[in-house]
Amino acid sequence: MIKDVLGICPGITAVIGSGGKTTLIRKLAEEIRAHVIICTTTHIMRPDDMPVFTPEAPGLNGNSPAIANEMPEYEPALAAFLRDNTGHPVCVGIPDPENPAKLISYPIEEIERATGENACILVEADGSKHLPLKAHNENEPVIPKNCARVILVIGAHGFGKPIAEAVHRPEIFAKLANTDVSSPVTPEAVAAVINAERAKFGSGRLQIFVNFKDTLRSENRFASGNVQISHSISGIRTSCDIPADMTQSGICTSCDIPADTIKIAREIAALTGLESYAGSAETGVVISC
Repeated sequence: MIKDVLGICPGITAVIGSGGKTTLIRKLAEEIRAHVIICTTTHIMRPDDMPVFTPEAPGLNGNSPAIANEMPEYEPALAAFLRDNTGHPVCVGIPDPENPAKLISYPIEEIERATGENACILVEADGSKHLPLKAHNENEPVIPKNCARVILVIGAHGFGKPIAEAVHRPEIFAKLANTDVSSPVTPEAVAAVINAERAKFGSGRLQIFVNFKDTLRSENRFASGNVQISHSISGIRTSCDIPADMTQSGICTSCDIPADTIKIAREIAALTGLESYAGSAETGVVISC
């Protein structure tokens, strides 16, 4: 399971970056199940497959607070909601007044107080406009206090594409990578951006997750041609050998992950010195690189 490879434990885990944040959070919540809370410091889509606590929930008079970070009157109701739903994932947020399909940040400190020590709080702490990669402006990402770990998600399908097409905030990305927006996304460029932005990511344990989408074809510079990504295995391995485990299709026969995705993760690890992982947040296939 991804939670075991990444070492997810009780406390706050912030997920940032792009190319699979929401999918990774939902997969982790599915694996952890009990005492897991999904929330955000920015915006998230309101889930329709799990209980959601909001100020509009029954018993709260349908009133939305005017100040999102001052909500002590809701603490007893939040604590009761979490007690009643300890056996499965839940979501906590405030209705977005501009988009009813979304939730905005509920005070993380209040969620912490209401959960107890055994809960895993998974926080979507970044936005990316559905692009594979991103750079951060001066106000991003929004990392919670007391954050135990930060997982930076990177979409493997963005590599080899022009920065202008694959990156949210491409001008910032290009500047930090010392290139221009017409240049292709490379592991070297991504590593340069990560190194330049590292101070933004807080003091928690920082991990890189290079995520491939099994519904896409591999398109980056390591590919030997367009390769249909397989998803026949749902499990984990701690390592694999490339190219010894390669097939002619470009899929590693040991872990069922595209070899180019593994190579990207390994190169980023070498250039940043950070823990790096390759896999699919959708299927749960992941290895340490």
